[in-house]
Amino acid sequence: MTAAKKALSTHRRRRAGKAARAGEGRSVVRGKEAEWVDQRLSQICGKALAGEPVECAWEIFRLQHFPGWKPTDIAGALGAWSLRHGIKVEFGIRKLHSVDVIFMVFTHVT
Repeated sequence: MTAAKKALSTHRRRRAGKAARAGEGRSVVRGKEAEWVDQRLSQICGKALAGEPVECAWEIFRLQHFPGWKPTDIAGALGAWSLRHGIKVEFGIRKLHSVDVIFMVFTHVT
């Protein structure tokens, strides 16, 4: 299972109210950490809320916006952020030069 799919699976378990497995990272993003995430993702939020879909490769997104974080921690923070701002985050796989790359698409929930 790729890191992105594992992170998304963890996020879905948390949203369903199921307990996180041992070592799955942060359980809740609150306070200063939530403000930090909001600040880091403000450009993506602005574009998505303006109706402009934002696309990014998962690995580039992860390294640029959450350096040093575990994928499961990113999933939790990203899920909480998307709910706070009404942003839909979708994952998909695209071929780039015969290599499968996980892409993310951020859109405004209407």
